[in-house]
Amino acid sequence: MDTGFNGFLTLPTALIEQLNLETVGSVLVELADGSETFVRSFETTVLWNEAEQLIRIQETAGMPLLGMRLLEDHEVHIQVRDGGIVEIQPLEIT
Repeated sequence: MDTGFNGFLTLPTALIEQLNLETVGSVLVELADGSETFVRSFETTVLWNEAEQLIRIQETAGMPLLGMRLLEDHEVHIQVRDGGIVEIQPLEIT
């Protein structure tokens, strides 16, 4: 999870290839060090809160990141320790 990432999800190249996702373009991203680079972008459907949702995935050389766009309208509880539990629950919108 990355609160500084305003997209949906990043995945490493190997996993993107394993899932056989097709490139839909590229996007300019700003990295944590302030530099900018283009990364490939993909679209796929995921099951999120028991419903299918079309999301955009960005390629990364690092670990997968869950971004704020996918976490919108959710509550997150994190045990900040090695092996800690992360719980994500949808907010009840009234």
